[in-house]
Amino acid sequence: MKKGKRFLSLLLSLCLTLGLLPGMALAAEGGLPFADVKADAAYYDAVAYVYENGLMNGTNDGFEPESSLNRAMVAQILYNMEGKPDVPQGVFSDVGDERWFAGPVNWAASKEIVGGYADGTFLPLNEVTREQLAAMLYRYAQYKEYSVENDGEAAAACTDIADVHDYAAEAVAWAVAAGVLEARDSGALEPRENATRAEVAIALMNFCENVAK
Repeated sequence: MKKGKRFLSLLLSLCLTLGLLPGMALAAEGGLPFADVKADAAYYDAVAYVYENGLMNGTNDGFEPESSLNRAMVAQILYNMEGKPDVPQGVFSDVGDERWFAGPVNWAASKEIVGGYADGTFLPLNEVTREQLAAMLYRYAQYKEYSVENDGEAAAACTDIADVHDYAAEAVAWAVAAGVLEARDSGALEPRENATRAEVAIALMNFCENVAK
């Protein structure tokens, strides 16, 4: 009996040393390697979808569902979805060839999926807003020749639809109708607020399941 207890004690120490116990707990949560994504989270299925399909990975601190992504990261996701095609010459003054995001941003710009600012910059490390995310996915859908038709009724019902910038109006109307952009818990779209990683995961899952047909 004492030998059995000693063995279990040694095994417990080994698990703690190797960091196996968190992984065991995660398996019970459903198999995702993210301690901060609980099985009962509203975004769990979306995170599982983007992770299992190689669209998004975690960070050093988990998945960080409430953190934001920058504009370059979204370009990288779309570039990966397209199979990492050949990259043309860059056009933005702040996207040097040596930067990790140069290929994805330059490719997305060449297909008019992303745009820059009047001063010739892209501001790749700026956090992506919810309306910017909608615009990028809308243009990607157009590039892929997916249907982007909608009557605008779903978006018109949103209480803060007037807060959407003009450049993103059509994109947001489409995104709401397609289920790509969902209202927040407040019931508002909050288009100018930063998109969280969980919201990006939901948008990507719904895009792939509802639009990419």
